[in-house]
Amino acid sequence: MLSLVGTIEAKVVGHVIFTKCHVADDAATVALLAPLAVSPAWQKQGIGSAIVRDGFRRLADAGVSHVYVLGDPGYYARFGFKPEYRVMPPYELPREWADAWQSRSLIGAADTGPGKLTLPRVWHQPALWAP
Repeated sequence: MLSLVGTIEAKVVGHVIFTKCHVADDAATVALLAPLAVSPAWQKQGIGSAIVRDGFRRLADAGVSHVYVLGDPGYYARFGFKPEYRVMPPYELPREWADAWQSRSLIGAADTGPGKLTLPRVWHQPALWAP
């Protein structure tokens, strides 16, 4: 797990977690980005982008090939995320969320999968993957 915070004058204003995981039957190490949060007073100032990009750099240095996220395609496209159809999330998503399940390559690696994302047990809660 990689947990990063954004600070302004020693005050935490942003946070992101990347959880290392795998795609079933694939040897590559991948990560799930969740959650990402920035204090409302500090949003739209680049804090979220800075901590996400720092996370990408650290993960790539550690040999992580891809990052997956369940989130707003309009927001996550800025980081190079695209809808993911080969690797499935651990739980079935509502059809209207199909484009919200996204991935991004970190080190120019070939696509992973097909298969299901396997995560640590803490993520095995259907409520985390439902509307």
